[in-house]
Amino acid sequence: MFNFHKKEAPLLGLQGSGGGLGFLAPKVPASFSASGGSKTTSGNYTIHTYTTSTPAPTRNFTVNSGNADIELLMVAGGGGGGSGRGAGGGGAGGLIYFGSESPNQGSGVPVTPGTYPISVGSGGGSDTQGSDTTGFSKTALGGGHGSNNNPGQGTSGGSGGGGRHNSAYSNGSATQPGSPSGGYGNSAGPSVTGSVVGSGGGGAGSGGGTSAPPGNANGGAGMTISISGSSQAYAGGGGGGGTEPAVSAGSGGSGVGGAGSPGPNPVNGYNATANTGSGGGGSGSGPSDTGGSGSDGIVIIRYLT
Repeated sequence: MFNFHKKEAPLLGLQGSGGGLGFLAPKVPASFSASGGSKTTSGNYTIHTYTTSTPAPTRNFTVNSGNADIELLMVAGGGGGGSGRGAGGGGAGGLIYFGSESPNQGSGVPVTPGTYPISVGSGGGSDTQGSDTTGFSKTALGGGHGSNNNPGQGTSGGSGGGGRHNSAYSNGSATQPGSPSGGYGNSAGPSVTGSVVGSGGGGAGSGGGTSAPPGNANGGAGMTISISGSSQAYAGGGGGGGTEPAVSAGSGGSGVGGAGSPGPNPVNGYNATANTGSGGGGSGSGPSDTGGSGSDGIVIIRYLT
């Protein structure tokens, strides 16, 4: 069960049956009309999708007539993986979700006629924070980036970035507000002296893995939601990078965060899956290696018609 008064979100997925728990979602009145984004249908749902490439003026959600409660997913840009030897994974962008697949936020977001501007955050490159996603008077916070050689600490963000190997620097913490804001974010895994791999970045569903030997430096799990019409994971943390060929680097959270590099070839961290707001993987063995890029965020709106 979710506890929105804590940063941790113990359930890793919110996926419903057959594209969502539609019987819990409010049906909009026949008079309701809206435009904006990439507008599609799936079964009885109308879906509006926004990415960083959505052009003006369709980056707005415009209610032309009628009142309704909408399901809303907002994900910020994921943080980039850290650079250098045994770097930490990037933290996922903060995730906000109001909808039928969340037991505590199932009432949706009320909208009335008018224009609602939407801004989708970009993912960060190596050693770079992700950018915020905003809309409907809500803000999903960009993910923290993984550690680099100096200093060895991952930064805080929607979900926190992982710390450098063999380091007592603390992991990045989560800053995404929880209840009643509908937010999800988790801290990165702790990094400890004597480790040979960076720690994993936090994800929306769980914290990142620790660098402590033998290490489980995987990125934190994301959250799987079917608001798009099919189950999709969002906001997975990036895996920590290893220092030796025999060292297992961390994998990306929920398959959408970028994996860390085991070194020595390839030595750069792996990029996160596009448009999921996930963290990039930490780099491997060389001091000049770069972390993988975090992915851009996304906004999806859904309602029964």
